Amino acid sequence: MATNSKSEKKIVRMLIADLKQNLFVRQELDHDHAINFGLLLESGVKFPPIKITPDYAVIDGRHRIEAHNLHNFLEIEAEIVEFEDEVDMIAAAYLANVGGSLPPTTADTEHTITIMLEHGTPKKKIGELLNLPPSVARRYIDAVQSRLNRAKLLRAANAVTDGGLNIPTAAAKYDVEVKKLRDHFTPRRRKHREN
Repeated sequence: MATNSKSEKKIVRMLIADLKQNLFVRQELDHDHAINFGLLLESGVKFPPIKITPDYAVIDGRHRIEAHNLHNFLEIEAEIVEFEDEVDMIAAAYLANVGGSLPPTTADTEHTITIMLEHGTPKKKIGELLNLPPSVARRYIDAVQSRLNRAKLLRAANAVTDGGLNIPTAAAKYDVEVKKLRDHFTPRRRKHREN
């Protein structure tokens, strides 16, 4: 996880234009939340620094950045934090939002898990990194994997029907089982045929 300790915090003023915003936790900004932050900012509320990596990737603070943009501020206060790898960075971004003013939704959690699965993170580690109880993590991961597998199957089927690939080639290209891809093209048969 983050390698900084509380005593080593490095707070800097950053040009907002230099920041690299990402979609680790949320697929999109909640504009109402950003406007609310903007109103608070306008009335003199001081927010904690956003969190960024040494190469300016935003870990936590996209709504605060947008609030600053709404008021045409060019700079924002940021804490620089370091991570061992991108998966730890994603987990830190997620955990920074848990218990915050806009906690992650189910869609946000599934989005974060999707990114972690795409990075090859083991299922058990995902639950640990996101601080989710094992049963909750399993439910989320199963739902995400089911959706990802369905999307791969549909891409493979499309490659057969529109791309001219044969079933084994499409299955290999999109990492799906040949049998599942064949079954996709086989009409469902009634268990009991009428005489």
